[in-house]
Amino acid sequence: STGWGDAICVIPLVLHDHDAHRDIVAEALPAMEKWNDFVWSISNGPVVRPPKEWGARGFTFGDWLQPVGGKWPLEKPFRTIGDDASATIYLYISTTMTARAARIVGDTALAKRMDDRAIAVRAAFVDEFVTPSGRLLYDDQTSYALAILHGLIPPDLLPAASAFFKATIARSDGRIGTGFIGTPALLPALLKIGEPSLAAAVFLQEKIPGWLYQVKTGATTIWERWDAIGEDGKAFDPQMNSYNHYAYGAVCQWLFEAVAGFRPDPEAPGFAHIIFEPLIIPQLSPVKAHHDSRAGRIEANWVLDGNTATYTVTVPSGARGTLLLSPYYTNAVVDGKPLASPAGKEKARSLLAPGVHTITFRISR
Repeated sequence: STGWGDAICVIPLVLHDHDAHRDIVAEALPAMEKWNDFVWSISNGPVVRPPKEWGARGFTFGDWLQPVGGKWPLEKPFRTIGDDASATIYLYISTTMTARAARIVGDTALAKRMDDRAIAVRAAFVDEFVTPSGRLLYDDQTSYALAILHGLIPPDLLPAASAFFKATIARSDGRIGTGFIGTPALLPALLKIGEPSLAAAVFLQEKIPGWLYQVKTGATTIWERWDAIGEDGKAFDPQMNSYNHYAYGAVCQWLFEAVAGFRPDPEAPGFAHIIFEPLIIPQLSPVKAHHDSRAGRIEANWVLDGNTATYTVTVPSGARGTLLLSPYYTNAVVDGKPLASPAGKEKARSLLAPGVHTITFRISR
């Protein structure tokens, strides 16, 4: 099934980037190729059209449990992604991942075959699911989030597609409209189009569907359904309800990589090179995070005082770091020395040696 089966492509590269496990990539590569060929074979081409019959060859859950919204007869339901679009997007994702894995292990022939396939899938996706106005066929949050995050929107249509993406959030009153496969992409895609405030607002809202609704309700684990317990206090049918389910917990990756602001560099795996790029959300101050990497413990903490943020990071002895700051973070000082602000929308940058570093900057937006 789309997303679930693609784990064979996703997990080996996550292990590579976080722990430099090249051997796992080499071991998994044949299965990655077979999975990719299987998905292509479902419709024998770049646009995947899964059958709707449960258990049929190529069946997919699609964006499982995507909120439909609306209460009949007074409200219209939210728009949701079709299985053909979600499966085609994931074919593109797994194809690019398989190409990358092939390059890591030195299989240039497979890398080229997958690169060529990715080009074909991307072109077919644009032809089938992207209108000349930049509006996507299903016009829902998951379609835009996945397509934008993974580079499936032609550059000349990206501004329009971004506006349509924001409109899908407005239609849902600022709430989440994504299911299992769209949710991990939602907030990163909003950051990619330059909407950190909207990403923060979606994360912080406390109604169904939302992460903080679960927290507010007393949850200590992530639920399978956004509405596992309704606002009236009633639980959903226990035959299709889990209170300890990972999928929507994918937001934790965003909390580490965007809010706390540290992530591995795929070109220097195993956190040999750490990229620090925080997103300041005032309502979350103070933020503290750490990760015990193969290079040593990484720490990142920030606190907001008025419109001034203090960001303290630890680069372990077995690594090096690079600080990147949004152009809206100004008057930056790194370890007591002013950091030059580049012109335009370029990010300020500073190299960080092993050790503890203190960075202060002003929030101008």
